[in-house]
Amino acid sequence: MKKLLFLFLFLPFCSQAQVPEPHMLSLKGIGGNGGEAFTPTIKKTIDDGFIIHIETSSTIGTGNIDSFCNDISKREIFIKYNQNATVIEWSKCYGFSGDSFLLHIFPKPDKSVVLGGLFNSTAGWGWLITKQDAAGNTIWQRNYSKGFGSLLNAMMPTNDGGYIMMGESHRTDTNVLTHYGSWSTFDIWLLKVDSNGYKVWSRVIGGTEHESGAALVPGPDNGFYVVGGTGSYDYDCTGNPGGGSAYLVRLNDTGGIMWHRCMGGSSHDAATAACSNGSGGVIMAVNTSSSDHDVVNYHGGGDYWVVEVDTLGNIVWSNCYGTANTEVPLAICKATDGSVWINGFNYENYDDVYLVHTDSSGNLLHEMVMSSNDKDRGQIVYPLADGTVLVGGSYYLSNGTFSTLHNHGLVDLFLAVFAPWTANITDSKKNKFSVYPNPTQNTLHISSSIRLSNYVISITDTQGRTIKSINIKSNTFETTIDVGDLDNGNYMIIVSDNSNIIFSKIIYILK
Repeated sequence: MKKLLFLFLFLPFCSQAQVPEPHMLSLKGIGGNGGEAFTPTIKKTIDDGFIIHIETSSTIGTGNIDSFCNDISKREIFIKYNQNATVIEWSKCYGFSGDSFLLHIFPKPDKSVVLGGLFNSTAGWGWLITKQDAAGNTIWQRNYSKGFGSLLNAMMPTNDGGYIMMGESHRTDTNVLTHYGSWSTFDIWLLKVDSNGYKVWSRVIGGTEHESGAALVPGPDNGFYVVGGTGSYDYDCTGNPGGGSAYLVRLNDTGGIMWHRCMGGSSHDAATAACSNGSGGVIMAVNTSSSDHDVVNYHGGGDYWVVEVDTLGNIVWSNCYGTANTEVPLAICKATDGSVWINGFNYENYDDVYLVHTDSSGNLLHEMVMSSNDKDRGQIVYPLADGTVLVGGSYYLSNGTFSTLHNHGLVDLFLAVFAPWTANITDSKKNKFSVYPNPTQNTLHISSSIRLSNYVISITDTQGRTIKSINIKSNTFETTIDVGDLDNGNYMIIVSDNSNIIFSKIIYILK
């Protein structure tokens, strides 16, 4: 795999046309003399920007990590971008003081922030939620379940101004009133707090074996979804088809379970990331070793298995992506054109970043490997407002895909922006055609350096069905097509003569 920097597989729209590969618009590195990592959850802000979280062990004065934080005691870094990732609007850094560290941040309109993380006490680690003003002064702070040692895996705001916190529990206390298994097994623990950090309700989900929570996804009617994995067959985890299953639970706004579903096959499956499908349901990225029951198109070794589930728990579509080696998904998003991007890593001799791009029905458009000569992992992926996507992860060496980046220390980070369309047009009559603007809203222009005469211009959907067709009889260098009646999404424009396709290109309708 190390000999291959970029691998593209194409899904034909028709017998002679192929989907162009995504184009990497930018690639940047972040690092110091230690190790850096992105945490998987990217927080969308009320102004449609977003915040990424970096953990670093680098010392000050090394690399470019100090541009975000130059305090050695504060190395949990939050970076706020605008909606297209073209401007860094602010960064904040917080420290591991020996008794607390912070993992989640939620900016407020008055420039105060609510932060969630962990705290330590003589009893051990527990959860922390605190509010600070614009100057960093503490307004209030609440601690929950000392000594649990549970990571705060996910945290999301609610429409009433509160927050839902999710992690795992392996025993009971005043906040966690139920535990289904032994001291060595974990349940999923949910805690709802109000806008001042006070407990509203607490809920445990699980069975007698081990459960893990990976993500929280907003749902309809102020409810939400819990996404993770389970090894149980009882209590809240009935219907498990194998030794370990992807686990999806829909809850209402008071923490009541509306339904749950265990998905996968007879081997091991666990959901590692999830996003909204845009219509109240969920799209999950699952690490699967199964080839039966719910799992389809398994390649072997361990695949990305991606599943869309509707609001009633029905599988809308699912598909596997990978090779005969092991692939592990760590992040997933739905782009503005409806396509789905999954980021993670492929393991052979070393880890490589493994990026998958599908259409809105899970059909593979491309798979891409980004690698140096050491361990590289995809860790985040996020949809940008202009139709591009932000892809991030870690790299060890400045070669291969990352040859233009500096290697500052042990593990550095990369951020890349990908457009799902190519920057240049290539076809059997190279450089003869151009299509613009792309993406477009209402009008599409096709120009050519040769006169068009007796040609057909067709627009097809992702299933290869012709949506529009125009016959060009007179000699012309440019043609304008009205696409204002087309829905948002990706289409193929095809120029053909009597017998051959002479040009094809993906177009994107974004309104």
